[in-house]
Amino acid sequence: MWVAYDSSSNTLVIDTEGLLGVSSNMNRRTRLLLKILALSDVALYRTRAERLHNDMFVFLKDASNVYCEHFSSELEGVLEKHAIDVPVSKLGPKVVVIHETQFTDTLDCSNDAVLTDDQKSLGSSSRPSPHRAEEEITSRFLALGEYPKAYSKIRYVGVKSGKQPTDFELIREVVLEELSSSSIRNRKSLGVIMETLQVLNSKFSNSISSRPISTFSDQFFRCPTLCLTCGDQCKLSVSHEGKHSPSSTYCRYQHLHKNRVYICGKCYQNGDRSEVMSKSYEDGDSLWSGYAKMAWSGYVIECDKCGVIYRSRQYWYGNKPPELDSVRTEIVHVWPGEESRPENIGRYVLDQIYSVSETIGQYSAGPTQMVTDWINDQIAPPYWVPNHLITNCWACKKDFIPLAQKHHCRACGNGFCSDCSSKSKPVPWRGWGYEAVRVCEKCFDSTDEELTEEYLADITAWKVSECLKTAASVVKSVVEVPASMVTDSVRPDYWVPDVDIIECFQCKSAITQDKHHCRGCGQGFCGDCTRSKRPVPDRGWTYPVRVCDTCSLTL
Repeated sequence: MWVAYDSSSNTLVIDTEGLLGVSSNMNRRTRLLLKILALSDVALYRTRAERLHNDMFVFLKDASNVYCEHFSSELEGVLEKHAIDVPVSKLGPKVVVIHETQFTDTLDCSNDAVLTDDQKSLGSSSRPSPHRAEEEITSRFLALGEYPKAYSKIRYVGVKSGKQPTDFELIREVVLEELSSSSIRNRKSLGVIMETLQVLNSKFSNSISSRPISTFSDQFFRCPTLCLTCGDQCKLSVSHEGKHSPSSTYCRYQHLHKNRVYICGKCYQNGDRSEVMSKSYEDGDSLWSGYAKMAWSGYVIECDKCGVIYRSRQYWYGNKPPELDSVRTEIVHVWPGEESRPENIGRYVLDQIYSVSETIGQYSAGPTQMVTDWINDQIAPPYWVPNHLITNCWACKKDFIPLAQKHHCRACGNGFCSDCSSKSKPVPWRGWGYEAVRVCEKCFDSTDEELTEEYLADITAWKVSECLKTAASVVKSVVEVPASMVTDSVRPDYWVPDVDIIECFQCKSAITQDKHHCRGCGQGFCGDCTRSKRPVPDRGWTYPVRVCDTCSLTL
């Protein structure tokens, strides 16, 4: 760096080698160059390239950003101290780009004009056209994303010298013209320049690494995949194998992606990381014993290394949430294409309970019906035909299927189907009092009345059993309401609520009960449109589950 004072123009001239010089610490040299640029009134950027290279525009843009971000506060302090009423945006230097070429026409030349003798002697084939140069420089800066805001003015001067030596007189005239111009602001005094340099040096005098900045950015070769929740980029190479690896360990939670996980507390204290999740029962338990334990002590959280670390109902009262002692909560990154984390454990447990219930009902329906018929025969009035002798309806002769319900007429005692025993009337002569009871159509029209003490005594047991059945049906209806509430509380987020399902999403038929959700799309369907079963790993269902006909074709 060379410094000189020109007394004729009262100007301090600083000559640097710019970015072309050699230094033991290139980063420190670059920082010093930016300080000089910040305190200058006129900055000359000279290039002898036939074309304006992109490096010049990048350097000027980056220098402008540094000026605005790091130098503004210090420069404002200097302005306030010297009572200079000029905004910081106008305090920046005027940048003059000196473009000297040998064979190529400069940007401020136009081919459709008459040349002067001086231009012809220099070998130029065109005349100055400053508007073209301004448009080209502006477009080049905008192509980089923004126009530099730190400079009070950017001026282009093109010189096509050919084989002649450089005419420095032209550069001198341009510098003097810009120094004397007060259209934007007056030139700084030497005192302001000196104080500005001292202020910048006092703040930016720390040691700086001599390690050169890499020419090739990691962005050229890094995997472009971004985290869906925080936008962090994967730090591995493009087309890498295996899972993505984030640049930062921190992420933010988003309810949409459910990116909160449990880490075993014991493993974490031992310096290990073992991810755990809620389950209905332990891995070593059978289906029956597992659900029996779950009904008694709730769901479990099991670690592959430490075993069961939490039970939701381990004690009669005072059970703490798992986050207090058993697990550690972490927010993890979510990458595109990853399998979503299963957030449907509640629905999974409910499906398993329904499966067990259906299995029990399917295999025990026959024996249960036989036991029920036998018990009914033991307490039935003597005039009733035993259930095991009733194979068809007494009136319409329709055969009963194995699990069909048989009805006895309270008057004649024969077995009928529901359609043939839908009438009711009082049958006091059989001991049923004066309340209407079930009778067949023939007895409904009959007026036969036979009252016997024997029948009055023998129907007491049956009346008691009917009271118990009525009470049981009331209890069942009361329990069904909370059951529906439980079903809705464990509904996955992407499922359509039951109350919003009024028709099948596919066949558009009305649905009043037995609404089924497709585990793939979450829409509501009837039973006929959801007969297929497929695994849906993207939704957390790793085993075959109910899906609609449309989703079954894509899974």
